Amino acid sequence: MTRVKRPTIYDIANTANVSPATVSRVLSGANYPISDDTKKLVLDVAEELEYRPSSSKYVTKSRLSEIGVIVPNLSNPYYSTLVLAVERFAAENKMRVLLCNSNGDENLEKYYVESLIQKKIKGIIISSVASSVDHINNIRYTGASVVSFDQIVDIDCNKVSFDYREGGYLATKHLIDLGHRRIAFISPYLTRHSRKKIFEGYKDCLVSHNIKVEESLIFTFPELVEKSENTGLDHTDNEYYTKELLRLKDRPTAIFCINDVIALKVLKELKFHGIKVPEEVSIVGFDNIDILEVISPRLTTVDQCTYEMGRLAAEMLYLSVMDKTRKNISVSLQPVLVKGESTAPINTPIK
Repeated sequence: MTRVKRPTIYDIANTANVSPATVSRVLSGANYPISDDTKKLVLDVAEELEYRPSSSKYVTKSRLSEIGVIVPNLSNPYYSTLVLAVERFAAENKMRVLLCNSNGDENLEKYYVESLIQKKIKGIIISSVASSVDHINNIRYTGASVVSFDQIVDIDCNKVSFDYREGGYLATKHLIDLGHRRIAFISPYLTRHSRKKIFEGYKDCLVSHNIKVEESLIFTFPELVEKSENTGLDHTDNEYYTKELLRLKDRPTAIFCINDVIALKVLKELKFHGIKVPEEVSIVGFDNIDILEVISPRLTTVDQCTYEMGRLAAEMLYLSVMDKTRKNISVSLQPVLVKGESTAPINTPIK
């Protein structure tokens, strides 16, 4: 059965040769200065395309109690914790959460934003992976509140962020303090604000301790995909680049992973190759996810106040919806190094 694609505000905008923001303002009845001719054009095109907003009587009655949450990866325990915090605050304040998982797909994120706008909800909390912010601005044009958390977006809205650069610095300094000088860095694509800042902290810490930043010790997913086009490598496949790291003539004595999920998989792969952690290689992760409590050795990691970030984002949204005169604020949470059993003073390098 062929599924017919429903027309969207972007289809109306393209046909009428106006911006999606203008379409959104006209269809939502927002109090914004738009000429009568433009309003008529938008409404005529909407009728011609048989545009129908995905709303209902139930949505209209309940929209005051609904908020949208968009995250890039619910399979990552870090985002699950963020969402849990939002849901608990929402439940305490009689709000319902409409959860959207973009799977790191920019187009899917935009689709979810549009869908939530059409439902006319009053607020959205978003961890955006998109390269532009136009779709997020569309939320604000409807009069709804926006809270950005985890990733930074360049718009005027409430923001809950984290000092990722300091977190990267803390993790690297911990390894340097233990005597390590050859410290590898493993991460997915360095496209997100958080990853760029963690990597910046890693490099800055090495430089400040007079340690050369060696490209051979920096492993990011795009480079590995280019080297192994037929391996089926994806964001959760750590076997390939762990083997690449072990093939180095002068191997690292420590590894800093961009998050705990990757760190745990690297730990597993090292064990498979008979390499002892932390006796031969020290490992540091990032996030401090709950599962670390039952992993041996317990991973040394950076706590980024995940639950607090989610709850604070929910509270910001709630206050903004309740008081439209409230000014937007930005809060940056600070990292804490959580020492586990996966790091130790440098011993004899791996032979």
